[in-house]
Amino acid sequence: MKTAAFARNGIIEQQRASGNSWCEFLNNSNLSMGVYNIAAGTNDLESHDPHDQDEVYIGVKGKGRLTADGNVFEVAEDSIIFVKAGVQHHFHDVTEDLTVLVFFAGAKQ
Repeated sequence: MKTAAFARNGIIEQQRASGNSWCEFLNNSNLSMGVYNIAAGTNDLESHDPHDQDEVYIGVKGKGRLTADGNVFEVAEDSIIFVKAGVQHHFHDVTEDLTVLVFFAGAKQ
């Protein structure tokens, strides 16, 4: 794929319709992107392992926190958080269903 365009609302609806909390919408050799939805009250410490790629989270809606490498970050609409590959991190204190766009540097192997 050389070019692509996505509508934010369209990819969020695709994630919801999938019934999964994670929905990848792009995967190539340099970049993968997806939508991650975390339900209010969730702490995903047990299910969120460090990744092999650097990643960026962009808050779309909702409110919560992300802890990475001992630092706590507020996650809400328009927040942008970078997490280096291999760093343990997880979402918690989700007070409103949280939707984030996720960008991974390099495709998942």
